[in-house]
Amino acid sequence: MKKLVVFLGLCLVLVSKAFANDLSLVKNSTIQSGACDLTVHLKNGEFKSDLQRCYISVYDVVFGNLNNKRVAVLVSGEGGGGSGCFSYVRVMEKVGGKYKQISNNIDLGDRIDYKKAYIKGNILYVDYYEHGPNDCMACKPTLHKILRLKLINNKLVKI
Repeated sequence: MKKLVVFLGLCLVLVSKAFANDLSLVKNSTIQSGACDLTVHLKNGEFKSDLQRCYISVYDVVFGNLNNKRVAVLVSGEGGGGSGCFSYVRVMEKVGGKYKQISNNIDLGDRIDYKKAYIKGNILYVDYYEHGPNDCMACKPTLHKILRLKLINNKLVKI
């Protein structure tokens, strides 16, 4: 029994290290920005260029399986120099030891309140709040949304 506990503990440590490594790889990968229309290299989940008036911050990374592919879903907040902060979701796949963006960007909107993303049954769900018809843009959004996306031929499609 003691050997089993030690073995399970070792497995947990190895899985945790692999997860941390993959998370670091995603947060230090190259992506296509949605707001700035640039290909950028993230460093620790961030990108900022005053010259190009572009900033990106990773909100969340979710790992799972879509269409029998192990993928990472990257959710980011991005700005292109104006007052807004636009949120985007994209799918990435590990290729040759690095994560590569394999899908288009889906625009979640300006100044949303992102809650979570998860994968269930080959569908990507994104849970967030957006501004309703009576919400001012400076106020917290109140309209709850759950966006459902499928990855079809490496393109995220709303369903």
